[in-house]
Amino acid sequence: MRTQLACISCLIEDVRTAADGLISDEAEKERVMKSLLRCLAEHFTSEEPPSYHITRLHRRLKKLTGIKMPFRKRRQAANEAGVKLARIVAKKRDAMKGFERFSFLARWALAGNSMDFRHVGTGYHFDSEKVEDFFSEALETPAVNKLRRIYSLLRGARRILYVHDNVGEIALDRLLVEELKGWGKYVVSAVRGGPITSDVVMEDAEFVGLPEVADEVIIAGPDTLGLSFTEMSDEMREQLKKADVLIAKGQANFYVFSEYKDQVPGEIISLFRTKCDCVSNLFGHSGHINIATIL
Repeated sequence: MRTQLACISCLIEDVRTAADGLISDEAEKERVMKSLLRCLAEHFTSEEPPSYHITRLHRRLKKLTGIKMPFRKRRQAANEAGVKLARIVAKKRDAMKGFERFSFLARWALAGNSMDFRHVGTGYHFDSEKVEDFFSEALETPAVNKLRRIYSLLRGARRILYVHDNVGEIALDRLLVEELKGWGKYVVSAVRGGPITSDVVMEDAEFVGLPEVADEVIIAGPDTLGLSFTEMSDEMREQLKKADVLIAKGQANFYVFSEYKDQVPGEIISLFRTKCDCVSNLFGHSGHINIATIL
């Protein structure tokens, strides 16, 4: 999916609320926002996915503030909440089998995508302590529900590449990776090589124990929001060629893989909760909805 004019307001609101959470001095905040708006005006194009613009803006924000890992405390709080929640989910999972068990874990992984504290409508002020209450709305049958086809596709795959999205939800992703490993699949997990907003890095993967269940945990590329086809690592390019099936978590990865799916040899599964009508409308819906589909 390429950037639309309607994306501009969300891009601005995203960095505005981020700056709000990082800068206390109003004069400094204004200076930073002017720089970010100039950056957006200078580089804006509808030829790129929205995530490329967000990456550019947040890199500028990190440079202007001098903060190497913005929202470190929020990231850690989200991971801790995710681990606690994953323990509860794992106990319920143990009583299930077959598709019921897979669907349960997939829907929790989908619901986990709502833990993204950066998106408009939840925002950088998301309270990780209220995460279980929040899930009462997020844990639902997906509005776009291809889980039975996805189940069959994964059952028939030999090698699976799982492109992770955010902190917090990665603990629930771990349960799904563990399930796939239990089927005898070779699973490679991909995380970002540097922090940007709420996207996962190796430190987050290690905190939730992802290396204990995945066959490999690789660096997909540098500090990009979701995967970038222009900046991905050589290792990621090789894994894309090898994978029978790719699981792309999150809306940013949907942007990229829907746009560049012709460059991916394997099947692409997209699991995410929409953050705006621009995306929901593509599926004939409006508002925030859960998507489980094959691109």
